[in-house]
Amino acid sequence: MNKSDIQQLALNHAKENNYLLLQIATGVGKSLAAIKIIEEHGGEWLIAIAEVLHKQNWIDEFKKHNKEHLLKQVKFFCYASLHKFTYGDNYILDECHHAQSDKRYSLLAKIKASRVILLSATLTKTQIEKFTYLFPNLFVYKFGLSKAIQEELLPEPKIYLLECKLDTLSPIHKYKLGKDRYVMCTEREYYDRLSQRIEYLKNRYFQTRTDFDKITWLSSGNNRKKFLAK
Repeated sequence: MNKSDIQQLALNHAKENNYLLLQIATGVGKSLAAIKIIEEHGGEWLIAIAEVLHKQNWIDEFKKHNKEHLLKQVKFFCYASLHKFTYGDNYILDECHHAQSDKRYSLLAKIKASRVILLSATLTKTQIEKFTYLFPNLFVYKFGLSKAIQEELLPEPKIYLLECKLDTLSPIHKYKLGKDRYVMCTEREYYDRLSQRIEYLKNRYFQTRTDFDKITWLSSGNNRKKFLAK
């Protein structure tokens, strides 16, 4: 099986299912499959994206495969603006896991679209069940990372460990403790405080299981990642 086969299967499933989840590994071609679905079914399409920067990624994908003419049928919007786009007829929900906060989920419930294509590399069973409740008879087409590697569509992953030595002498980082309260930290102290915060928020999420606590926990992890990257 090659990438064209996978995209053709996606097209076939789209012919038979108005609500379709393409749970396909990154790099296998789920964006191109969505573009081909737009081309085959025509009409105006709304594409929901997680960040403004992702719009250019989509435009580049259209151009790469000589489908630029289809852009006149497409309007992009961020999930943060979902409340303004609940009356379309055809939707593509890119990285659809971003649509499952309580607020966005309630907005999706207002959509009465003829066709919805959801895209994601990985979703949990619970997330799929929530989407199935919103979009009855949702068909799920899965082609995961392990299978993509097995079929030699993607290379075996290589992991590179980059050592990052943190300074323990210079307290140059400001860690916020609360409103108008902060403490100056070395790199190592700052990292440790971020890690303690992550662990606390992680434990709180596993106790409450609320979307708010999950987002707060993941956001704190992202802050640590940015600190280390910098």
